[in-house]
Amino acid sequence: MTMDGTSMHGTSSAADEGADDKMKVVVRLRPLPEGGSAAVVAADEGTVELAGAADEARAFRFDYVFGTDARQEEVFDYVAEEMLDQFFTGYNSTILAYGQTGSGKSYTMFGPPGHRGLIPRICQQIFERIGLLKNCADIEYVVSVSFLEIYLEKVYDLLGESINKASSPKKNSDKRASLTVHESNTFGVYVEGATIVSVSDGDELLNCIHLGEAQRYKGSTDMNLESSRSHAIVKINLLKRDNLEGNIQKSDLFLVDLAGSEKVAKTNAVGATLEEAKKINLSLSSLGNVINALTQKEKRTHIPYRDSQLTRLLRDSLGGNSKTTLILNCACDKSNEAETLTTLRFGSRAKHIKNKAIVNKSDLFLKKKLERKIAQLEKKEQDYKNRIELLEHEVKELKATASHRPLPEEVDLLAENTKLRAQVDSLKVLLNPRTDNLDTEQHISVDDLLTKLMEKCELVVELQSKLDDQGDKEKALKKLMTDLKNTEAQLVEKNHQLAEQLAIAQLDNLNLTNENMTLSKDIATIHKISKTRAERIQVLESTVRELSDMRLGNDLSLPSAFEAIKEVNEPSSALSPTSLGWWGVFGPSRRSSTGSVHSGGLAKIPSNETRRSRKTGFNLHVVKASVPNEAESLD
Repeated sequence: MTMDGTSMHGTSSAADEGADDKMKVVVRLRPLPEGGSAAVVAADEGTVELAGAADEARAFRFDYVFGTDARQEEVFDYVAEEMLDQFFTGYNSTILAYGQTGSGKSYTMFGPPGHRGLIPRICQQIFERIGLLKNCADIEYVVSVSFLEIYLEKVYDLLGESINKASSPKKNSDKRASLTVHESNTFGVYVEGATIVSVSDGDELLNCIHLGEAQRYKGSTDMNLESSRSHAIVKINLLKRDNLEGNIQKSDLFLVDLAGSEKVAKTNAVGATLEEAKKINLSLSSLGNVINALTQKEKRTHIPYRDSQLTRLLRDSLGGNSKTTLILNCACDKSNEAETLTTLRFGSRAKHIKNKAIVNKSDLFLKKKLERKIAQLEKKEQDYKNRIELLEHEVKELKATASHRPLPEEVDLLAENTKLRAQVDSLKVLLNPRTDNLDTEQHISVDDLLTKLMEKCELVVELQSKLDDQGDKEKALKKLMTDLKNTEAQLVEKNHQLAEQLAIAQLDNLNLTNENMTLSKDIATIHKISKTRAERIQVLESTVRELSDMRLGNDLSLPSAFEAIKEVNEPSSALSPTSLGWWGVFGPSRRSSTGSVHSGGLAKIPSNETRRSRKTGFNLHVVKASVPNEAESLD
């Protein structure tokens, strides 16, 4: 069932295809009223028994039985958790609450604020799951909701007015417009004009549910002070778009709170309330007929879905593309034993219904592929039309040229034809009845002329045929010329592209050549620096050795020696040791010479020798002058 008229083709794996899913049926027992006597008990988690039963025919087996002390969260954990798993996998899912009036259906589905029912918990859980799954940027989730009610066999939109107005129009039924249910092979069953609201979080979704719930028809009877007088259908649609995998997954979750069946003798309904009860019972009776037909499918070929609006809208949920769970709400007290027995029998039949649920998934790119194919075909068709128009124009031009500019052969033929006409006219004169006495030679001459005339006519026909052939050849040549021009244009364009690529390649080659020359110069410079430093190191080592040899009998003062060595080292300090470190060859400059001077030769010079002022001994200026300058060597 769809409320908006949209469709989604279902796909499933080979394992799931054709598999039957039985409807799941659970029972929830309402607590006994104060002072009431129990008629129904939960024998175990799967069995319900009527108290005082004498045989097993009064015991009913279901998928699960919730006792009178069951909490709302327990019902949610068993019924809704698995349903949400299927819903997010791409299956349509349905939860139906069925039972007599006052048995707790609305409490189970909606619940008061302090005891939230299935629908509020599901709304919250949907967006919690989306928050956990939405960690991939290529996956998008879109959630929308619709809310309908069926009142007196008419379908109403509970969100249309509630979204636009804060006031509730439910009391003014004349102002509410009913909607129409349609069926089609493309969209299935859908409600035309139903409001669809896109929501972005759980609070927004719950707000729509509360606004719609406020619009429902409710009344008071002796059985229930707040009796729902209509069937409520909440549809939550989940659209998952996977741009990475290239598919769309769409699933619908139907949450149905059915109006309760009731006996007029117990409710004491009158007037409008009585009419409501009749329509409710009639609708539930149609639901029972559909279930009976589905469980006896081998005996009946017709399923009466169209007998009521409820069964039309629940067509997929009952024997169709949906995973369905039916909740039987039962009153336990003795006074409602007959109604509870009817409800249990209804559930016993429903649990034999087999649905065929499939994953609703479609190819995201299929539509785009079809659109591209259509566009290509339309373009090709337009090209054909343009070609036809061009050819027609050429034909017209050729015809005009042929009519205004006759070929030389045609001119000759026309001239000869004129002569022949003149000869024929002369022959007619000769053949006049007054010339009956012409001799035989004249008759022979006339026959020859007629023969020549026939030959000339045949020649005219032959030349006309040649003219037509020439026109066809001219058309073929024009087409060939057009194709050659197109090919030439393509080749020119290709040549232009290749020329651009060649220019780019040449520019890249030039840049690489310049870079190579720059690197070669850098390498040569580095080799020169390396050679200069090696020579300097040799000079320094030689100087250190000489200073060490002079330690005895030399009156050179220690500070003067250090000053000399400092002067020797100054040129090499101009180039930082780390300036060549990026090349990874030379590393830091050697410092061993200074240490050698300090520890090897100068450490033993007496302190009184350092104060002598004589200038005799080793000439340090000569040592300094012997060290080649780095800058000069680089030049």
